[in-house]
Amino acid sequence: KNPKKTAEGTTKLGGCSRLLLGTALFMAALIFQWLQEKEEFIRSRLKAYGLKERDEEGRKRMLTAEEMADFYKDFLCRNFNKHACYNRDWYKRNFSITYLMGLVAIQRMWRMLSLKRKTTVN
Repeated sequence: KNPKKTAEGTTKLGGCSRLLLGTALFMAALIFQWLQEKEEFIRSRLKAYGLKERDEEGRKRMLTAEEMADFYKDFLCRNFNKHACYNRDWYKRNFSITYLMGLVAIQRMWRMLSLKRKTTVN
C-alpha cells in the first residue's frame, strides 16, 4: 500500500507501517541508550580502578561478567517502566489483531454455512 499524502504534502503511513516504524524507533533508541550507558559504565569502573581503556598491548580492557551483570541489572531497573509500557502496548496490538482474525474466521464460517443451507434448500 502506498503512503498517503496529507494536505501539507507530508506522507502519512498506514497502521502496519506506523506500528513497525514505532517498534523500530523504540528499539533503535533503546539500543543506542544501552550502548552509550554501557561504555560510560566501563569507563567509570576502569577509572575507579586506576586503569586506562586499553592495556599495554593496545587491546580494549573488559570488565568481569559480575561487574557487567551489575550494569545490566541497573539498566533494566531504570528502564522498567519504559519496557512495561512497550510490552503492554505490544500485547494490546497483538490481542486486537487476534480478535480481528477471529471475527474474520467466524464470518467465513457463517458464510460457508449459509451457502450450504441455500444449496440444500434449492
